[in-house]
Amino acid sequence: MVEYEETSVYNPRECEGERMVHIVSQRLEKGGRKDRLNDTVDCVCVVDDVLFAFVRWNGIMWFDTKLSVWRRLVGRDGKQLPFVLHETAMAEHDGRLVVLWDGLRGENEVDNTYTKNVQCMLVSLDRSGDRICGTVDWSGIAATVPYSFRFLHCLAVSD
Repeated sequence: MVEYEETSVYNPRECEGERMVHIVSQRLEKGGRKDRLNDTVDCVCVVDDVLFAFVRWNGIMWFDTKLSVWRRLVGRDGKQLPFVLHETAMAEHDGRLVVLWDGLRGENEVDNTYTKNVQCMLVSLDRSGDRICGTVDWSGIAATVPYSFRFLHCLAVSD
């Protein structure tokens, strides 16, 4: 469950009780002090038993259960994956992370209605030691929708 600045985590496999896990920076994993990220979690998704979250101003992060800390999803080169600050949604599809966000806005020349593009990024995930790396397999426009469109829930549907 995600609330403002807090995430409640329950592990049914280990029959753990619910515990509150604050979003903290990566300084914790490097032996530094525990700094909270004062930011908003826009959406969450589970891929291969790993909890991912899109954290506004910080991008895509994953929850490291060993350290009870949120870590940024980075590429193989160690650099942060590209992200946007608009409304987002995430889902798992075929073992990959799908990130959707509202993109460029425009005006329809035929009837003067306003629309916006739904951008999509398909990310493959690989474990590299104690971190998870992401590779953007595809990025582009998935749909054009009315300007009033908002994400409520995002689910991947298969045959």
